[in-house]
Order: sequence, then structure tokens, then C-alpha cells
Amino acid sequence: MTTEQISSGGTCVATPPRPHGRLGRRMALVLGIIFFLLADVAGGATLLVRSALPQTTGTVHLAGPHGAITVTRDGYGVPHIAASDAHDTFFAQGYVTAQDRLWQMEFNRRVAAGRLAEILGPSVIEADKVLRTLGLARSAAADVARLTPALHAELDAYSAGVNAFLNGHQNALPLEFRLLGFTPTPWHDEDSIAYGKVVALSLDDTWYIKLARFAVLAKTDAKTAAALFPAYPADNPTLTDGTGLAQVAMGTE
Repeated sequence: MTTEQISSGGTCVATPPRPHGRLGRRMALVLGIIFFLLADVAGGATLLVRSALPQTTGTVHLAGPHGAITVTRDGYGVPHIAASDAHDTFFAQGYVTAQDRLWQMEFNRRVAAGRLAEILGPSVIEADKVLRTLGLARSAAADVARLTPALHAELDAYSAGVNAFLNGHQNALPLEFRLLGFTPTPWHDEDSIAYGKVVALSLDDTWYIKLARFAVLAKTDAKTAAALFPAYPADNPTLTDGTGLAQVAMGTE
């Protein structure tokens, strides 16, 4: 039920009825409490999310860098690092990458190792089996052992930067960690290499064709496999270097 009031201008305005008596006061009290609780929950959720956002102003004091490092973010939020040497540059890169993408980093190193079921449950066990069979994490660990001293030093600095962020933000981790109820372990050099292998795997959408071709080869011969899986045509366009690509992109060729 609503009541109507007619203003002097003849406009009809609908207004809700006012609650009457003790029942009305109780309803108003209950509604007020509900509103307060909802506002409190919304405020808490906002603080929970905002606490994990990157710090983009001020000064952070960390053990590890050789000298002062300046990180400036442009209008798109992209960090630009100014450091006195390569070690500090890679250290800062690890720190700001963890600031921006810690959950993505954690998720992809678990993809590489086939350890998603530990945090997501049994529904992804089959995916873990495939990933462990591929052995991306094992391959990454083997790659670390073959690194040159210079590359090893750069990866060490990057890992140190990631772990510096982890150590200082145990109580302000991204929301995904708090929802799933776990804390990430320290970052290692092989995790960075494994991440690259996951990216490479995601960009290779022909692996299943290669696998099928191998199966055909195992049961037939090279001629049959070539007929079923023809090679890339020799007269198709091939981009061989950056200069050629730039000329095509600009329409000058």
C-alpha cells in the first residue's frame, strides 16, 4: 500500500507508508542492523582486496640490493626500474613481478609441477598426471644445473626479489591465497624456468598434431605420414627477421 501526495504543481508523488507502533520500530531496528552488517562485510571485503594491491608510492627498505633502486610506474601501471647494476635490476624485477602477479606465478609453477590438486582438489588430478608426465618441472631443474654463472646470478637475484616481497607480505597476500587457505613457499630459480616452459606449452597448439603424426609413423611409414600431415608449403610467406616484419606491417612491401 502506498499513499499519494499532490504538490502545488499538480505532480503525483508516491511515498511509502510509515511504520506504526512498536512493530514498526522493531522493523526499523532490524533493517538498520542488517544494513550495518552488510556495510561492515562490504568494507571488510574491500580492505581484504586492497591490502594486496601493489605499493606504488613511498620507500621500501629491503635487505639484498647493492644500492638504491627506483621503480616508477607509468600511466598504465607498468613499472620502470632504475638500478645501479644488473643484480639490483633483476632483484627489483622479481619484487615488482611478485607485487603484480604473485598468484599467477604460483599457479603456473604448480601447473609445471603437476601440483594443482593440492590446492584445487581431486577434480584436477588428471591434469596433474599429464603435467607430471610432461615433466616441465624436472626439465627446469635440469636446466638450472646447466646455466652459465652469469645467468645463474641473474636468476638468483630475481628469486631473491620475489622472496623479499613474500617475506614482507605474509599477512597481505592476494585474495586467491586467502580463499584457498595456503601460503606460497619460497621462489626458486627453477620456478622461473618452469614458468617459461608453461608459457611455451600454452603457445604451442600443434603438439597434439605432432603426437598424432608420431603415432601414424609408428604404425605405417613416412610416405603415409607425409600425406596425412603435409609439410608447410614452400611457397607460403615466411617472416625471417624483424626488418621484413616491420616492412609488411607498414605496408611498404
